[in-house]
Amino acid sequence: MTSESIITEDIEIRHLKQYVVHELGIILNERDDWKKIMSIVTVDCDPLKPLKYSAKDIKIVERAGKRNFPERGCTDIFLDEWGTSGRRRPRLSDLIMFLKKAELHQAARYVEVDVLKKPESPGDNTEAAEWLQEVIQQEEANNKTEYIGELIAFTFCDLERATDGFNRKPYPRRGNKLGEGQFGTVYYGKLKNGMEIAVKTLENNANYSSSNSDNTEAAMIPILLFENEVQTLSQCKHVNLLRLLGLCNNIMNCIVYEYMCNGSLYDRLARVNNTPPLDSNKRYSIALGVAEALHYLHSLSKPIIHRDVKSANVLLDENFVPKLGDFGIVKMSETSNMKTMYTENLTGTRPYMPPEAMHCQISTKTDVFSYGVILLELLTGMKPIDDNNTILYYYLVVEQEVPVREVLDKEAGEWNETHVETLISIVFEKCCVFEKDKRASMRDIVDLLSKSVNN
Repeated sequence: MTSESIITEDIEIRHLKQYVVHELGIILNERDDWKKIMSIVTVDCDPLKPLKYSAKDIKIVERAGKRNFPERGCTDIFLDEWGTSGRRRPRLSDLIMFLKKAELHQAARYVEVDVLKKPESPGDNTEAAEWLQEVIQQEEANNKTEYIGELIAFTFCDLERATDGFNRKPYPRRGNKLGEGQFGTVYYGKLKNGMEIAVKTLENNANYSSSNSDNTEAAMIPILLFENEVQTLSQCKHVNLLRLLGLCNNIMNCIVYEYMCNGSLYDRLARVNNTPPLDSNKRYSIALGVAEALHYLHSLSKPIIHRDVKSANVLLDENFVPKLGDFGIVKMSETSNMKTMYTENLTGTRPYMPPEAMHCQISTKTDVFSYGVILLELLTGMKPIDDNNTILYYYLVVEQEVPVREVLDKEAGEWNETHVETLISIVFEKCCVFEKDKRASMRDIVDLLSKSVNN
């Protein structure tokens, strides 16, 4: 054997023999383990530097390996990209380091023992022993659940597998996408234990990395919303608030919630996908549940203003229990008093915003007004803003083009007269009032709804 044919740890990955790359592909392609390495590789292989690859990069490699160049495979394409990019070209020693960090012991053993000809450690000198150790370690990894406080620390691979690779086709029609917002997408997912989840992603977060000196305040908004939502929901627990299960903040920032099988209130009222109409009793129960959620937020020692209360942010579980979600732009008061605060930016959804919000003034009464618009939707089944840009609040409350009683949603079935009277009085006298100081507290509204709930 000549000295030129000897492979050492200092060899650059791009110069590896093809048979080595091929064997690594056999090991790493079977369970998509190449993703575990790609998801932890850092810039210049420096542990103090940021991650080199984003979730989008991983998807590109996967697409190339499984669709465009299946004869090569994903591991080959990943190693080729990694080995030929960056100021510092990765070496075989770097590959071994990341293989061990990802706990891919079979692949690490292949490189060290079969390629570098290092002696095997005692008790690890047979294929059977190696295979058994690999199985044990894999099972331990699969069954191990890590936590951040009370939240589950999901890995990117966990969520990528649960969402079918963040499949962007609509759920349930051959895909996993539940919805899409300004800064990310929500996906349906199913964990290995059968638990159904909703995964909210902050996409292209690599563009907002703190390591980028060209960041602007606008570019940092998605990161701030992500942190705001996690912080708020991890502190708040109520039967009518969407439950935060965990998060993932490597490769792609993701927030993981309990899955709400009956979708949003907005979609159910619009009967998206031909879902059955909500009957009047369910609607009244939903109204009470949302009121309870807001009362809870406003009654904390430091009251929380949601700022984006709308039917699209009210999700329904299997029993149609409402859960208020989307806490990205919530505002927590610095003190226990609930006086008006001023913000630099106009936030919220226009058809639900009270007059003072247009001047960047917010308070708990902002949420009270928005809640009144939801009641109008529940009563009438009408959209908060129609195709002619007519805002429901102005149409029914300000201009009073038609009495609410004349446009009650007939699809709700027979209405309880006491319920109708209570809901209409709350809209006109307690919520959708021009002067915010004349609006009621959510506590008063909960009391009013509770009194007539059994009538």
